[in-house]
Amino acid sequence: VIAVNPSSTIVFTVSGSLAGCSTISSQTATVTVLSLPTILATNTNVCIGSSAVLTASGASSYWWSTGATTSTISATPTNNTSYTVTGTATTGCKNTAVGSVTVNSLPLVSVNSTTICSGSAGTLIASGASTYAWNTGAMGSNLTVSPTSNTNYTVTGTSVAGCVKSATATIVVGSAPVITVNSSTICAGSTATLTASGVSSYTWNTGANTSVITVNPSSTIVYTVSGNLAGCSSISSQTATITVNNLPAVSLAPISQLCVNSSAVTLMGSPAGGTYTGTGVSGSMFNPSVSGAGTFNIMYYYTDANNCSNSASQPASVSLCTGIAEAFNASAISIYPNPAKELVYVNLNTLSLDSTTIELYDAIGKLVVSQKVVDTISVLSLSDLAKGMYSIRIISDSHQVVKRIVKE
Repeated sequence: VIAVNPSSTIVFTVSGSLAGCSTISSQTATVTVLSLPTILATNTNVCIGSSAVLTASGASSYWWSTGATTSTISATPTNNTSYTVTGTATTGCKNTAVGSVTVNSLPLVSVNSTTICSGSAGTLIASGASTYAWNTGAMGSNLTVSPTSNTNYTVTGTSVAGCVKSATATIVVGSAPVITVNSSTICAGSTATLTASGVSSYTWNTGANTSVITVNPSSTIVYTVSGNLAGCSSISSQTATITVNNLPAVSLAPISQLCVNSSAVTLMGSPAGGTYTGTGVSGSMFNPSVSGAGTFNIMYYYTDANNCSNSASQPASVSLCTGIAEAFNASAISIYPNPAKELVYVNLNTLSLDSTTIELYDAIGKLVVSQKVVDTISVLSLSDLAKGMYSIRIISDSHQVVKRIVKE
């Protein structure tokens, strides 16, 4: 037994003998090689959404990669797709071919609508395709018509690939232009947008020539817009009123000097019903034990019935208040620089130096430096201290002055 794979028909000869026999016998065998069928499959182009027909030939039976067993199949792919067909000849020999479908997009056809006066002509302009055909029979991207009543026009655009899509536009026929525009209500300091419609050209008393304008009046004012339609001699005008509501008059009562251990105080904003914000603020109360020593900006926000908002502010000053009376002249003392980085100088000027002490407290009231005064100008070192707010207390006899500084 031998296996052979000839490329064409061929005759093989075999010779042999039996054991002990001198006679040799020979025989021939022919292997006939049949040709494979030549299978052909068509290629085609379609527009997206359309069906494509593929046809195979060259065999007696067929099997497609879709599972179909006919020579012709129909497919609706959404993108470029290849299909393989296997053909079998009457001899049983098989071969394959590939058919391709190229899917082309539809053109993006668009066309404008327009408004004209009775007796005038309107022009519709189509775009997005290669060629155009109108339902009036006209060809080309532009169509100029003079309908006597509101009329719809349909244009069919064809792409270079032969795909088509339609769009519809309306020509509205008016006896005369009628312009419309909105009015608006705003709060002082805000802007308003006015939008006019109904005509093809616009002129505002502000000098603007667009259908939409943005204005920022300081008081109630009336704006006028005029316009007409293409082919119309009459002009339509309309007014719009911008009502400007004043911002509410908002105030916040001054906040008294407080100590860090003082009780929380009630904030007094007017008109009532607003919102307070700031360090140490909770609801309508300011708590100096929460804010700590320092000066804090307290804000009061109020919104009135017209939804207009305004605000007011007051400083809240909180001192360490160690309990010694502030009785001597604070103007006799100067501290510089403030803010400071490394050193701060305390100039006591004409203040008596006898029994005078300078103390430095951090923001939570902790004593960090204390030194006796030996000269009119004393120097405090801040190099080892963290950045933030500090209080300097100058004590002389039974009196004191407290001043705040900032370490940068």
